[in-house]
Amino acid sequence: MVVNAGSPAALACHGLGKTFSSGSRVIQALDGIDLTVAPGRITGLIGPDGAGKTTLMRLAAGLLRADAGALRVLDLDVSLNPLAVQSAIGYMPQRFGLYEDLSVQENLDLYADLQGVLAAERRGRYAELLHMVGLARFTARLAGRLSGGMKQKLGLACGCCCWTNPRSASIRCRGANCGPSSNAWCGKKASACYLALPTWTRRNAATK
Repeated sequence: MVVNAGSPAALACHGLGKTFSSGSRVIQALDGIDLTVAPGRITGLIGPDGAGKTTLMRLAAGLLRADAGALRVLDLDVSLNPLAVQSAIGYMPQRFGLYEDLSVQENLDLYADLQGVLAAERRGRYAELLHMVGLARFTARLAGRLSGGMKQKLGLACGCCCWTNPRSASIRCRGANCGPSSNAWCGKKASACYLALPTWTRRNAATK
């Protein structure tokens, strides 16, 4: 597979490599990964701890720089345009950085400020996001008083504040389970939705 500027893929990588150093050890997190994700699909990355799922997600979000290979997200070269990629995607890690001393609404306002969402656009966008994650009744509640699942849902809503067009991609790291309604919403709104899942999740799903 050759990654080129005309690629219609939501995500495309070729020969992608990433290493980390820990003292005298060199850890090969990714080694020559070739992957193409077609638009309009929800894609799961499944594997055990240490397989490189989160590293790939962070590379695709422009949070890490690859050591080798090529990577494009929404036809943007991540190595050349990481900020453009970040403005076009919603990224939700496993441990989302909510401010627990702020309310649900204040967290949304903060992330909308950081992502440059115009004031005129916020009311309708907030209403849709809060309905999607089921938090419309809890806008005044402090984030620190939400349950674990509700914090994940608020994290997803904050991560999607920047979405202004259907090309946006939702990238969610392992363990971030916000329910089928949220996944379906992401699938409709985004060009593609990527989820990294630990191996045990696959086994559990197979038994249901």
